[in-house]
Amino acid sequence: GVIRSHMPDTVKDQYADAGYDPTRPHQQSIHEIMDEYSLLRLMRCLSAGSRALRNSDYADTGTRHELLGQLLEGFEELTKVLVALAPVMADQGKVSLQGASFFLTEEVKSVDEAKRAIYVVQLLPWNVVDWYMDDIYSAKMGPLFYKHLENLDADLASYLMHILIARKRPNGWEKQIEKMIVGEHKNSFYLSDMYQTLKSEYQYSFSTSATLDKMERLIKMSAAKHRLGAKKPNKKLLDRVPDSVLPERVESDD
Repeated sequence: GVIRSHMPDTVKDQYADAGYDPTRPHQQSIHEIMDEYSLLRLMRCLSAGSRALRNSDYADTGTRHELLGQLLEGFEELTKVLVALAPVMADQGKVSLQGASFFLTEEVKSVDEAKRAIYVVQLLPWNVVDWYMDDIYSAKMGPLFYKHLENLDADLASYLMHILIARKRPNGWEKQIEKMIVGEHKNSFYLSDMYQTLKSEYQYSFSTSATLDKMERLIKMSAAKHRLGAKKPNKKLLDRVPDSVLPERVESDD
């Protein structure tokens, strides 16, 4: 009633100011950002956290393991969100959610429509690792990764780390990947996907002859486990896997 009356403006302003909350507009902005851009914030935080871990040489071991655990949980959650979005991406070629946008390449779009969604899902773990591996990795990170895997129960988080190990190959990488292959079921998605990851690295990576020999053995071990069902295929079984499972190397012009 005071606002609508003929009282002086100074009196009206006093009544208006009495109920004014100066923090309210800022609170609304913060909530809007948190609600509408939470996925983008997660992705940015994962990048920042990965760089912090890579440069944490002087932090205590417990803190480093705690940060790595949080990062893996974030990578896992991001992958799950992308899996949920995969049908939309496959159908429309792109999707946006909470400040983040994702697009399919022309190569993926060319895949038969009936198979495209499954193909996109198969690519997602590889892509999530690809986005962050240069942020998180240094040659000295191998022991931390291997030790952390000993007590990691989450299958997807563990697999994402194994992709990172297979692609960056710190000292002892082949033993860790072999351990992962042996531990998987012969028909598991993770075994199949690691097989494809190793083949891609064999085909395109800059690698020495010794590293390629290790990849060849692991590729054949994955194939032998799937085809023959042996828990840990020995040399005799590996010799039964034809060289045709190995992709042709693509050498750089440089």
